[in-house]
Amino acid sequence: MKENEPITYLGIASMAGGIAGFTLARSVPSLLGGLGIGCAMLGAGLRVRDNMAGGNELASVSSAALAVPMFRRALRTRGPIPATMAAAAAASAGYYAYLAAERYQEASARKAAA
Repeated sequence: MKENEPITYLGIASMAGGIAGFTLARSVPSLLGGLGIGCAMLGAGLRVRDNMAGGNELASVSSAALAVPMFRRALRTRGPIPATMAAAAAASAGYYAYLAAERYQEASARKAAA
C-alpha cells in the first residue's frame, strides 16, 4: 500500500458522508464539514504522494479534525458508521503523525551530519 492511499480513501469517505448527510437530513453543516475535511484530506494525499513538505502533517491534522466530531457522534448515536469513521480517522492521524516525526528525525540527522 502506498503512503497516500489511507488519507485519500478517508477523504473520499468523508466527502461521501457529507453528501449523504445533506441528502438524508438536509444538514448543511454535514455537507460543508464533509466536503471541507474531504478536500483537505485529498490535498494531503496529493502532497504525500508527491513527497512534498507538510503532507504528513496536513494528513494528521485533517484526520484528527474528522475524528473528534465522529467520536462525539458515535457516542451520541451508538451507530456503527460514525464509530468506524472515528476509529479510521484516529488511526490515520496516528499513522501520519508517526510518518511526520520519522521524516523530521531523518532530516535532523542529515542536518547534524552535514
